Amino acid sequence: MDNVLNRLNLGAGYLIRKKDEVSIDTNFACKPTVCGDAQDLPFKDSSFDEIYASHCLEHIPNIVKTMNECWRVLKRDGKFTVRVPLFPTIGSLADPSHVRYFIVPTFDYFTQAGKLTGLKNVFRMEGMAINNLSEDTQEIVCQMRK
Repeated sequence: MDNVLNRLNLGAGYLIRKKDEVSIDTNFACKPTVCGDAQDLPFKDSSFDEIYASHCLEHIPNIVKTMNECWRVLKRDGKFTVRVPLFPTIGSLADPSHVRYFIVPTFDYFTQAGKLTGLKNVFRMEGMAINNLSEDTQEIVCQMRK
């Protein structure tokens, strides 16, 4: 799929969308721009300046494949912002559709320096840097740059 827009809203759900973004979700009922799976994004390499994923990564079974796909479609110098519920808050534990939990160091494993030895050949996120990693009492917000 060709893309002339600059922002991908991953797992958009029923959230209000910005005018200049492409939304993708597996739920057709929420009327995304594209009904599809984050583990296999239907976009060309380096399609987006920005990817925004708010409270969707905790629902995705293969986080490594999803992160690699996001990295693939993100342009050089692009920004990838992730919001996830902080473990062990009620937001992370109460939803039975969550398949994983996140703590602040989770995102370190996607950086070159933080990779576990056994995972060094799995990730394709070369050059990824975490710009800003913050947590409040309910969620983690991580901003990454390519």
